[in-house]
Amino acid sequence: MTSTHFTDAELSCRHCGRNECKPELLAALEAFRVVVGRPVTVDDAYRCPEHNAAVGGVPNSEHTKGIAADVKVPGMEPSKMYVAALMVPAFANGGIGVAERQCYIHLDTRPGRARWCYDEHGKACAWDGSLGKG
Repeated sequence: MTSTHFTDAELSCRHCGRNECKPELLAALEAFRVVVGRPVTVDDAYRCPEHNAAVGGVPNSEHTKGIAADVKVPGMEPSKMYVAALMVPAFANGGIGVAERQCYIHLDTRPGRARWCYDEHGKACAWDGSLGKG
């Protein structure tokens, strides 16, 4: 499944080539693009279970469910991307992980709010809630 601004190639699993992204993720990514007002680069979206394991993804990752994407906005800091993501209800009510050092954010449409950050090694770490304040 593709959308206006996101191609099948960038949404598909890097291992098997399948794109099992759900419509709600695509709609939220399109809304995020409108909020930031510029192109959004998808680094990773759908992952088959084999690829998810190979990249060190958590078991039962939202990526394997087709409801997550790791994105960058050229010229925008992750803290600003986070603030923009909060303006998209599907992400504000879902999952957002911020990777300041790697300069990307994880966005997902899970049922329920979750927040975390990534350390310098790309591993999830405790959320201190400091982004988007001031």
